[in-house]
Amino acid sequence: MISLQRAQQSHIKELVSNISAMDEKEIYYASGLNPFEGVKLCYTLSSADCEVALDSKNSVLSMHGVMPKEAYGIPWMILSKDAYKKEGINHAMKVTVDWVDHKLQRYGKLQNFISVENKLTIKWLEFLGFQLKEKINKFGFCKQPFYKFERSL
Repeated sequence: MISLQRAQQSHIKELVSNISAMDEKEIYYASGLNPFEGVKLCYTLSSADCEVALDSKNSVLSMHGVMPKEAYGIPWMILSKDAYKKEGINHAMKVTVDWVDHKLQRYGKLQNFISVENKLTIKWLEFLGFQLKEKINKFGFCKQPFYKFERSL
C-alpha cells in the first residue's frame, strides 16, 4: 500500500540515492542541475505543497508537488527506480487521480513540461486527463524536445 505524507528535507537524499534514470536525465535537460540540486529546488519552490509517496517499508517512491504561479499551478513529480514496480501500481494510479483532482480544485489549471523521451510518464499524464498542448523542440538548459502538458477544470 502507498501512503502520502508531507515531504521533509531528509526525503531529498533518499530519493536522489535511488532516482529513476529518466528523471535524472530530465532534470538535467530542463535545468542543467544535478539530481540533488534539482530535487531540492522543486522542494523549495513548492514546500507548502510538497509530498512524498511511501511504500509499505516507508521507502520513498516519489516526491511531488505544485509550484504556485499567479494563474495556475506547476505540478511535478520525481520518481525513484522503484516507482513503477507492479506491486502497488493500481493503488498509485488511484492516489494520483485523487491528488490531481484535488490540486485542480485548488489551482484551477495545472501546466508544466515533460521530455518527449519520458514515455511512461507521458502515458500516465494522459491517463490523468492531461493534454499534450505543444512540442517545444529546444526547451530548457540542453535545448531538448519537450511537450507542454496541461489540464484545467
